[in-house]
Amino acid sequence: MVVPRHLSKMEEIWKDIVGYEGEYQTSSFGRIRSLKSHKIMRTHRKELRYDIVHFCKKGIGKRRRNNKHRKLSHEQVVQIKSDLKDGVSLTQTGRNFGVVTSTISEIAHGRTWKNII
Repeated sequence: MVVPRHLSKMEEIWKDIVGYEGEYQTSSFGRIRSLKSHKIMRTHRKELRYDIVHFCKKGIGKRRRNNKHRKLSHEQVVQIKSDLKDGVSLTQTGRNFGVVTSTISEIAHGRTWKNII
């Protein structure tokens, strides 16, 4: 992934990926790196929507697919659904979790995070 010119002057900030702490990190530019190999990982585009990265967890040979654009954790979605049931508006819930209202709407209508009741 080539860093766009307008981002090249900014400092790239790296943070651990939840559930893969000490193994993989994501950057403020949207890149993913392996801490074991110290390499930037390749992304794959699926259905022209988002870039997908495949990585393994602690030597388990199984590949797990993770969307690097995911902004919410399982626990946050549980809290979002609870807040919505308690009457908190979509807009306020979005502000509380730092995501746009459409993301909250997708969760509320069961189009995303269907596995969480």
